[in-house]
Amino acid sequence: MTGQSLSSRKVGLWLFACAFLVALATESGELNSVDTANRLQVTRWIWTDAPQVANPDTSWFGVYGRDGEKFFWSGLGQSIWMLPAQMAASQIAPFVSGNPKFSGKFEEMAVTYLTFPLTTALLIVAIYGLLLAVGLSVRVSGFSALAALWCSSVLPYTNINQENILILLCTVTALWAVARGVATGLKAWWLLAGVAAGFNFLIRLTSGLDALVVAFFALMLLAGDRDRGFWKSLKVFLPHIAVATLAGFAFIFAERAYNFYRFESWTNTYYDLQKVAVPYYIYEGDMRVGLPGLLWSIKSNIWQFDPLALLGLLAVPLLWRRMSPPIRSLAAAAVFFFLAYVLFYSSRPYFDGDHAWGARYTTSPMILLSALAVALVLGVAPRGGRGWPIRLLAVAVALGLGVQVLSTLFWYNLEETQQKEGLGASESMLVLRAQNAGAYFTGNWQAWGLMPAFPSERLRTPNYLPFLAAKYFSPAVNVALHSLWIAIVAAALAANGSLFVRLLRADSSAGPA
Repeated sequence: MTGQSLSSRKVGLWLFACAFLVALATESGELNSVDTANRLQVTRWIWTDAPQVANPDTSWFGVYGRDGEKFFWSGLGQSIWMLPAQMAASQIAPFVSGNPKFSGKFEEMAVTYLTFPLTTALLIVAIYGLLLAVGLSVRVSGFSALAALWCSSVLPYTNINQENILILLCTVTALWAVARGVATGLKAWWLLAGVAAGFNFLIRLTSGLDALVVAFFALMLLAGDRDRGFWKSLKVFLPHIAVATLAGFAFIFAERAYNFYRFESWTNTYYDLQKVAVPYYIYEGDMRVGLPGLLWSIKSNIWQFDPLALLGLLAVPLLWRRMSPPIRSLAAAAVFFFLAYVLFYSSRPYFDGDHAWGARYTTSPMILLSALAVALVLGVAPRGGRGWPIRLLAVAVALGLGVQVLSTLFWYNLEETQQKEGLGASESMLVLRAQNAGAYFTGNWQAWGLMPAFPSERLRTPNYLPFLAAKYFSPAVNVALHSLWIAIVAAALAANGSLFVRLLRADSSAGPA
């Protein structure tokens, strides 16, 4: 890779390394979510005689199903994704410590480090590949992928280890495969699209929305074929579409079969089962509450967590006429993605994500719109009069970077707890996080009225492994962990900075070849 031209393959490898290092640096070594902890228990159940629900007699999680056994209600996808790491970690953990408590802690730590940084790195490369596939240059695609990593909700959900990154990885992979499938005519790409979109059903049933977005994107690409026209293109690609559809339906069948195995029903959903199992927890959603909550409420509005996405949404209509058909197809799909998610989840209970950082259910379209904001301003906006778009992009990127770095500092349950107790100067989780950051660095937790009523040392500890692991290890080990973490942070910053400079110096006309 030189200062004047960029190899798309080398930039992809650089992006993988950059994202992997950032994910290692922000990793907490903990699952950080009750849902993810339960999914890891399901991972154990897959290949051992462990129950699906730990402590089934006392846990409120799960639903009694076949033969009176208690099963976790969610899908199997993330549990399968964690399986290789869990199998390896469970074999190593007993040799690390004879204490079952510390062995279990090591197993959890190993699973997080072996699974989630890789997931994030693959997502960033998939975003890069998708942007290349619609005709954007290596330089623009690289900048856009870096922006998705640093300036969107990728960063907090890398730190939290919920299923968001995995779901978006499947969706973006399917979009990328469709774009490559249309460009090359190879059925293998369509098979990959069907597998990626289908696996999403195993993770979360509502990923059917993601499958609709992938189908919409495919139809838009075919409609943009100026040589053959839509109907001729559709006829040519019908066998390819059939391959993708059959692959997707195979996963839908697997999800339904798994549901039947647990609860002896092909038609009910885990939402139905939750309503029966914990009726005091599930309530009916109301779009009249959820839509304003997601779009402009102080507490839950999605723009405060992904300010760069707002620029992406505005850039689509403003730059529509300047887009090539493939870029236009992606832009339209991104807007459709956003509208589908916001309208659907605003009508659901816990539209704001319940216990989470921000509105966790809507992160997928927000991340894609954030990457698209950079891609459209750098790759589509007119070059002669591009001053104001660039300045606007710089402001949005700076805001996004600040928000995402803040988002990883503490576990989100700190702000959740403070909001319940009415602490802090604002209902906004983001403003509260900024206050907490100030309180941490100045020691003013009590003086600023931010100390929760119950013991909160874990909540007020930076959500990175060396800080969280301090209570488990000796001082010498803690010093070594902190030193290693500082080295990883330095390597992540150096690698990302180096790639940024190389992209900055590259030939802006270099294409994706």
